[in-house]
Amino acid sequence: MVIDFHIHAGDLNDLTPWSRDYFLKFTEFMNVFENGILIPEKLIKYLEDCSISYAVILPEYSPKAYGTVTVEKAYSISKLSNKFILFSNINPWICKNPVETFLLEHKIYGSKGVKLHPVHQTFYPNDRLLYPLYEKLEEMQ
Repeated sequence: MVIDFHIHAGDLNDLTPWSRDYFLKFTEFMNVFENGILIPEKLIKYLEDCSISYAVILPEYSPKAYGTVTVEKAYSISKLSNKFILFSNINPWICKNPVETFLLEHKIYGSKGVKLHPVHQTFYPNDRLLYPLYEKLEEMQ
């Protein structure tokens, strides 16, 4: 079984200009887009062609570094295949209450976990602000 743990289900216009330019260098992925819009069926076919059993679909809240792919957009893709697993993305600079945000996304969208991106979102993973989130995630195991 192969699991791709890092799929951003966004359109090219969701990316910052420099990250979009970098992404465009990887032409093997371009067949899943039409006019910069991600076509979910093409993504599913691409993953099947690569023998990927499951893929974790990630929102992205890194407006300065990478771009923004909302949880709503990620969810709209994730619900199209039982091979997709939706995670939340918590940016502590944008999200006022990480625990509340995750629990809401878990309840509404079925989010199964959390992606944190300290490099893109400029925080330390040991920031005390995140301790309540870590405690909640441990409690939910």
